[in-house]
Amino acid sequence: MDIEDLRRILELSRDRKCCLDVRPVDGAPAYVRTVSIHKGPRVNIEFDVWGMDEGGLYYWATFESLAAAVDCVADYIQRPISEWDASPDYPEQPSTTEVQQSQAAFKQLLIEGSLEMPRFGLFETKSDYWLQFINARESEGL
Repeated sequence: MDIEDLRRILELSRDRKCCLDVRPVDGAPAYVRTVSIHKGPRVNIEFDVWGMDEGGLYYWATFESLAAAVDCVADYIQRPISEWDASPDYPEQPSTTEVQQSQAAFKQLLIEGSLEMPRFGLFETKSDYWLQFINARESEGL
């Protein structure tokens, strides 16, 4: 893929977005991180329970140019645009043990502030349920 391929996808796809990376969250494998670029350009990062596509933690940032959004994602997923796939494979289903341990582990990642986020962009969230864990960290000065 190159930036012109991505531009065409954003212009012609029904949802005006391109999903670029889907993988289990390190430390909480029953959670899946999905990274996508949307027309705007906007980068979305979603953290959902495996097999679900709503109710998770959702971040977004708007960029001045598609090139800036591409740079942000390339740095975050540690792959240049030439290696991106517009239809990434969904991770394998986690084991029962991983599912049982992942919710507490994911909350702990939020509380500790160790959930990996992009180095570039002003990412926002309004995921009320998950904000309580982020806010707990901030109020405790962690």
